[in-house]
Amino acid sequence: MTRKEDEDKARLVIDRMLLDDEIRKCMHIIKDYSKSLFHHCCNVAFIAAQICYDAGYPDCLIEDIVVGALLHDIGTVSYTHLRAHETPEH
Repeated sequence: MTRKEDEDKARLVIDRMLLDDEIRKCMHIIKDYSKSLFHHCCNVAFIAAQICYDAGYPDCLIEDIVVGALLHDIGTVSYTHLRAHETPEH
């Protein structure tokens, strides 16, 4: 697979993971907290996906790794900021 194909597949898997409501909600919280942190998380996910495709990992494992990469810095978001995003059912 060419580098371009790896990049295209990485973008597609990230887009697919962002269709999940919970992941999208978490990423919105990160972006609202810090745009640079949001971009960092997206970049880490992109690079992780490229490495996984290059290594020949199966798609189901790549998806799990991409989710972990997208959310790996959620702990840096302040507790107060997270509470502001809570819905009544939480």
